[in-house]
Amino acid sequence: MTSFGRVEGVDAAAQSISKLGDRLGPVRIKVVQARDDGFLRLLLDSLEPTMRWALDFRHESWLDDEIQTRLDERGVARVDAEEGGADFRYLRLRNPPYSDGDLAAEAARIQSMIAAGLDGVDKGMTLAEPVEESLFEMDAARIAEKGIRELPGTLGEALDELERDEVIRDALGDHIFDHYVDAKRSEWDEYRTQVSDWEVERYLDEF
Repeated sequence: MTSFGRVEGVDAAAQSISKLGDRLGPVRIKVVQARDDGFLRLLLDSLEPTMRWALDFRHESWLDDEIQTRLDERGVARVDAEEGGADFRYLRLRNPPYSDGDLAAEAARIQSMIAAGLDGVDKGMTLAEPVEESLFEMDAARIAEKGIRELPGTLGEALDELERDEVIRDALGDHIFDHYVDAKRSEWDEYRTQVSDWEVERYLDEF
């Protein structure tokens, strides 16, 4: 479905496609116009709550945390968003043609996401309390008080963490996992042996 700034017809369309019953998957609505909060409110109010909906925003003005919060409150997904409050994800491949390698890489990425999610469910993991403050304005003591763990600071550190992750290894299999790590290790080695413009400007005159 495509919405050109109007919500008329959404109810009728929902009634029509709902006849598919259990065969009906998530319904995508393409939103082509720029952000309009009033239109979004009307659109969300018009959606049948028993169906799964995904909004495909085509204008960058919609890419805002406030918009995502409104979607989460209604259980509506945003196309190509890997996170959100909906109980499903709607991912699209938009730039064909794709090689077998491209499709395999995308499948591995999605498989890893699903495996990580299921592992969290199996272990009964719960989300931590949200952090509303800016991390850049927190000192080390405040970060520790909030129990905030830092992400790896470099690709090398990220790979160290990945190699300890049995969930992702099991999801991808040893062959794909090991080849991926080896390729990224080579990429990291190539990067860290380069001399950046910042280093030249910062240290050339000092030494």
